[in-house]
Amino acid sequence: MKQSVNVVIVGEKGEYGKRLVRYLENRTDPHIRIYHFTEPARMEGCEPGDLYILDETFCRELSSGGCPGHRPDPSKILFLNDREEEGFSRFRSPALILDRISSAKRADRDASSGPEPVQIRALYSPVFEEHLEEIAASTLDEGDLYIGLEDIGPVVGDHANMGDLCYYIRLREKEILDILEEIAERKEGVFILSSPDLFFYLRELGTDDYRWFFDRLRTGGRYRHITAGIGSGFLTGPEVFSLFDEIWLLDSAGSKRVHTLCRRLEWAAGEAGAGFRGRIRIVTKEEVTGRGDEGTRKGERGSR
Repeated sequence: MKQSVNVVIVGEKGEYGKRLVRYLENRTDPHIRIYHFTEPARMEGCEPGDLYILDETFCRELSSGGCPGHRPDPSKILFLNDREEEGFSRFRSPALILDRISSAKRADRDASSGPEPVQIRALYSPVFEEHLEEIAASTLDEGDLYIGLEDIGPVVGDHANMGDLCYYIRLREKEILDILEEIAERKEGVFILSSPDLFFYLRELGTDDYRWFFDRLRTGGRYRHITAGIGSGFLTGPEVFSLFDEIWLLDSAGSKRVHTLCRRLEWAAGEAGAGFRGRIRIVTKEEVTGRGDEGTRKGERGSR
């Protein structure tokens, strides 16, 4: 497929469609828009898709004029069924869909000039989350990057961390990406730059310093996806939100206080003074890691 995939439409009446949408949203670029419909008539007004994942009943109804605005070319359709030998079976790994999206993206990038800007996501927990690094890493693929911007890094270990990199960022070191590559640890294929020993290192840099660094990450072409785990010590002001393309606020289904904090942060990041123009999501730990069905809010985006 030569055209880049920016819009994915899932047409399926059962629970599988909801789970598939959640899976794709957790693992695709933030700019990819994913919609889930249970019948063709509800698609009216939705933008055309670059990739349609349709079960047989849905596809038959759509072909019969169920929604005149959507008449996809057969090359854009993955037929969802229960047979392993043809189409896209429910028993096959949904990672195959990610491969198709990625291959289209690579073909589109190769046909264009210059490197494609990298999207940077923030994962923020209003209260200290001991396993934030592991939670974030679960959303990344091989070759992706995690940056620790939490209040305190690992207690044990003498490996270089974000505190060391802050020194070079402050100097506007032109080889900053080479230095990052040297000091980042590789764990299960993902590059990890752990948080500094204390958040004081993070406070030595201003918003302009981080913007300079993030601009180089976006245009450097070394990483496909980047997630930053951020803590309260990093949030020196609302303008910090503008550094990111997407923000995930880590909610807790069992804590009313954490949920309230997430709601207030969602409002603060969306205020005009923050300068943030990306997407904000409130998610749970189970939702991010794919362990359980708690917190369906993100998975229901685009459902009709």
